[in-house]
Amino acid sequence: REYFLQLPFSAFFSMKWRFVTLAFSSMSRQKYQNTDDSLRRILSKSKTVAVVGASKNPKRASNEIMGLLQSSGYRVIPVNPGLHNLGESVHGEKAYASLKDIPFPIDMVDIFR
Repeated sequence: REYFLQLPFSAFFSMKWRFVTLAFSSMSRQKYQNTDDSLRRILSKSKTVAVVGASKNPKRASNEIMGLLQSSGYRVIPVNPGLHNLGESVHGEKAYASLKDIPFPIDMVDIFR
């Protein structure tokens, strides 16, 4: 199964995870409401997060969220083909062109579009 964690922007500032929903990738695309305990378990087991759509622009949400995740102890890997082609990094981490290019395991993916 593929797991997608959707976080409202305000959740990162309050660090209250109760509004987070976890949707399982399936034909029906159903969304499931999780308990605080299940979300804490997911977030405590995740150590490396890929941010698809990462930006170097500090005014972008993806850039701010990367910084917040890093300050909370996560290793955060930017995924952006444009930044990768320029040999750029974001918050000290090398940018990759795609998820398949990352040479180590990723626990969670945060997608900005």
